[in-house]
Amino acid sequence: MTTPSTGRLRAVRLRPRSTAAVALVGLAGVVAFCWPLVVSPGSGLAHGGDAPLVFALVLPLLLAVVLAEISEGGMDVKAVAMLGVLSAIGAALRPLGAGTAGLETVFFLLVLGGRVFGAGFGFVLGAVTLLASALVTGGVGPWLPFQMLGAAWVGWGAGLLPDVRGRREIAMLAGYGALAGLAYGVLLNLSFWPFATGLGSEVSFVPGAPVTENLHRFLVFGLATSLGWDLGRALTTAALVAVTGRPVLGALRRAARRAAFEAPVRFAPPPPPPPPKPAPRALPGLTPGWSRRRTWARRAVPPWHNHGMTPLDLDRDPAWLSREDLDAVRERLPILYVDAVPVRVDERGAVQAVGVLLRLDSQGSVCRELVSGRVLHHERVRDALLRHIEKDLGPVALPRVPASPQPFTVAEYFPTPGVTPFHDPRQHAVSLAFVVPVAGDCAPQNDALDLTWLTPDQAMDPAVQAEMERGHGVLLRQALAHLGHAV
Repeated sequence: MTTPSTGRLRAVRLRPRSTAAVALVGLAGVVAFCWPLVVSPGSGLAHGGDAPLVFALVLPLLLAVVLAEISEGGMDVKAVAMLGVLSAIGAALRPLGAGTAGLETVFFLLVLGGRVFGAGFGFVLGAVTLLASALVTGGVGPWLPFQMLGAAWVGWGAGLLPDVRGRREIAMLAGYGALAGLAYGVLLNLSFWPFATGLGSEVSFVPGAPVTENLHRFLVFGLATSLGWDLGRALTTAALVAVTGRPVLGALRRAARRAAFEAPVRFAPPPPPPPPKPAPRALPGLTPGWSRRRTWARRAVPPWHNHGMTPLDLDRDPAWLSREDLDAVRERLPILYVDAVPVRVDERGAVQAVGVLLRLDSQGSVCRELVSGRVLHHERVRDALLRHIEKDLGPVALPRVPASPQPFTVAEYFPTPGVTPFHDPRQHAVSLAFVVPVAGDCAPQNDALDLTWLTPDQAMDPAVQAEMERGHGVLLRQALAHLGHAV
């Protein structure tokens, strides 16, 4: 797909067949509005009977415009969708004014819509909007085809205005809206003037009279009866365009750019397939097929999957690695972990309690530990932290982990005792340690027997420290020192 051209955007492209349909509608409209000025004396005042015929003529022609556009590819589904949205908005806006004192709240939308999407779209928008509003308000009658034609011409003219931008554009559209509001009123007056004034008055229609005489009578009729209404419509339209023009034009143009109505579709040949990647090498000592299992696990296992990573047995789930493969990896590579010190804080942020888990160690004895677990391949540290807190403290613990958490220390676990205060006989692990406030209800999960909340002083008790294995007592003291408590 290519980007739209930089010229005037047209949501409805008028091709030969649709242009002919618009021309027929325009010709029918000129005849329907202006026949009183050229009618012969013998024709009689039959305008009221002709109005239904005009209605029956105009609607098929308007439908022909839309069908011709669709058949020629001039109106795609995006243009139809935009037409439906704007006509629905216009139908909802029109009852707000309802023509009271000439206040019309729909014509500014026709002006702005025709300006952005082009003359063809403006023509269809004006006709469909007036039809929809008439169906909503029960305003269907012999006057409706004249209203539809007049509104269609308003939208059409807005799409033909010169291409200017900024304040000049708003001023031009406001001026056009005022003139269009006056012209619309003149056309509607002309549609019912011959049979609304009777015979014998100074403003009555005289069949067969010279055009200038009937035109004079019509102008007097308009000045005496409807000028105030027409001025109200003109001023309302101009004011709404001036107030809402910039934001509405911006919104419509953004929608037009995203829709890319005029973007041509070009099919390019498919790109050549990428060269095959070399098969991954398995580490020495790993069982055959380890690389394939690692690739399958990376694609199939989501980061939040519970992998059973507990201090008792961190690797019960074979979806990541088999027990043999994991043991082989642990003998050769350091493993990344996260440790979490859950705390309760008051409204000032001061630590009131520290959460410590009770677990069974490898010999079956009860010990105290912190929340801990491995970081998976392609998993963010924050996601791993949240996953292990939920695994150990339950789904409603409500941990408050910032978007970019910062560890208070880095703990290095070695299988050889005495290298650091942290010891893990299974592996060499590097763990990022965090202090995590929790606000919800904590319930021990998986192999955690219980969760004990201790005050900072209780957590520093030597008896409690002696029950903490793998150096977690040292980690707890470091956390309390980081929080400002004396250790």
